[in-house]
Amino acid sequence: DKQDAYDTLYTALVILCRAASPLLPLLTEEIHTGLTGEDSVHLQDWPEEINRAADSELVVQMDKVREVCSAALALRSAQNARVRQPLAKLVVAGTDLETIRPCLGLIADEVNVKQAVLSSEIEAFALFGLKVDARRLGPRLGSHMKEVIKASKEGRWTHGANGKVQVGEFELEESEYTLTLQPREG
Repeated sequence: DKQDAYDTLYTALVILCRAASPLLPLLTEEIHTGLTGEDSVHLQDWPEEINRAADSELVVQMDKVREVCSAALALRSAQNARVRQPLAKLVVAGTDLETIRPCLGLIADEVNVKQAVLSSEIEAFALFGLKVDARRLGPRLGSHMKEVIKASKEGRWTHGANGKVQVGEFELEESEYTLTLQPREG
């Protein structure tokens, strides 16, 4: 175990020296030659270990975790709930959340809640809203534009699986609207 720890430290220091050599030329030169006994650190190849260490699935997972934390902190801010004050529970509602299940503890720590849970029932915690892009939709609908805007504000619309929204008798393309998500009270 002790030798494995030394080997890991050696590898980390050598890779760090190669990567940091453009920024700290003299210091990395001294450390690298002292560790390896090789020629200058500036004559070494760029460390390939850096590129091999990238895990695309982990990056996607951490991006989702960061989005969740950002949204939770924004909700706390909107409710004037200081981050120092722990909350009992955070429910993360959405689709395709199984990738962040292993990170629920990290999310709970980041937003200071005692428990973070996942739910696929978005409608139980938030309401979808429809914001119509009048500049794009106006030329196509003309005088019917007022009807569509009124119906969208009143919630008389449906969202199909094909990415299109039906407002009354009119079908909107994806570029003609934006779906918003408003949290329910509580």
